[in-house]
Amino acid sequence: MNAKLIVPMFAALLAACSSGAPQTSARADSSASAPPPAMGGDQVCNNEPIANLAGQAWSDRAASDAQQRSGASTLRVMKPGEVMTLEYNPRRLTVILDESNRVSSARCG
Repeated sequence: MNAKLIVPMFAALLAACSSGAPQTSARADSSASAPPPAMGGDQVCNNEPIANLAGQAWSDRAASDAQQRSGASTLRVMKPGEVMTLEYNPRRLTVILDESNRVSSARCG
């Protein structure tokens, strides 16, 4: 192939890949990534009512009570050695247990 044709062909390929449409930033509309508002029983979790959970023994009754007091619509219980995802969910209560099945920490998200 002729070396003089390589540069114009490369430039034409790059030009074909670019779009003529205006680019919009995902950050421009922050409401697109905001969680939907709470509806009915799907409430946002509240840390205050569960602040005293640390050190308490964990049971089904404690789970039900903690979820009800926090207002969380979902409950995630993590035991030692389990892997936790890091996505934030304002409607979830996360309880972390220690080796003796006691609450190490409890927080919304």
